Amino acid sequence: MGYQESYVTTVDPQKFDSLVEDILARGQDFWRDERFLNAVEIIEIQKTVTAGGHTFPPGSRFVYVVGERQYQRSTDTFESERSGDVVIYWTEMFPSEEIFEENSEFARHEPFPWDTPEEDLPEG
Repeated sequence: MGYQESYVTTVDPQKFDSLVEDILARGQDFWRDERFLNAVEIIEIQKTVTAGGHTFPPGSRFVYVVGERQYQRSTDTFESERSGDVVIYWTEMFPSEEIFEENSEFARHEPFPWDTPEEDLPEG
């Protein structure tokens, strides 16, 4: 047990919206009360980033997740048929200081859409 911050994405970038939809479908209460996790925001990389031995081009998107470490160690926590294979990168692998710097040119941030009406969600 312990606290962890992670960047979660799909192996197939075309399935990222499905990952977001799957997280939303389980509901915020499930993530907070049963998994002790919170999807905080969606981060879109604006400059090329190398992390965890991979290079991510501009436009790469991640769900930024914080909370219980145990559930951020297994991709099973997030994978589904719709989203396909998921990859979890711990925050230590990323240039997080630059990504979270105020007015950063490194990344664009948007709150995770917990309160977005279903009809306004992206189709996955």
